Amino acid sequence: MSAMAAKPSTEKKVELLFKIQGIHISNFSLDNSLSRQSLAPDHSYAFEINAGTLIDASLKIIGVDFITRIFTSQTKDDKVCELSLRISYAIQNFESFTTIEKDKVTIPEQLMHHLIALTISTTRGILFEKLQGSFLSKIILPTINVSSLNKMNSDKPLIQ
Repeated sequence: MSAMAAKPSTEKKVELLFKIQGIHISNFSLDNSLSRQSLAPDHSYAFEINAGTLIDASLKIIGVDFITRIFTSQTKDDKVCELSLRISYAIQNFESFTTIEKDKVTIPEQLMHHLIALTISTTRGILFEKLQGSFLSKIILPTINVSSLNKMNSDKPLIQ
């Protein structure tokens, strides 16, 4: 059996230089009423998760809006918790990763997936901390396939 050698890549690799510019929680709500607290510890909850992006090319910032809602049933008619936030990423070498044509900024999908994945991980930690001491304290935001998220485009931000 012979192995084929991979062709050397002719693409120049560019290191992404960025930092988290800010984290803004725009909404956190929790129905911690007595009726909720009486739910069985092994109760199954449903999640609704949405992500959206905003781009400010002049400031070299990409913002990721993230909303997660927790419901007591799969029908999603009984919301018990919601967390909405925006994480802003300052991209130092913005021009290396973007294309701007006629006021439209194009960001590579791989970069957007990376920033959304970072946002999900950060949201998971924030949600975990906010739920401590409540009946939802054992809830952990599940792992998420970034490409399957309900996404909003940059013209319609999820968070105002």
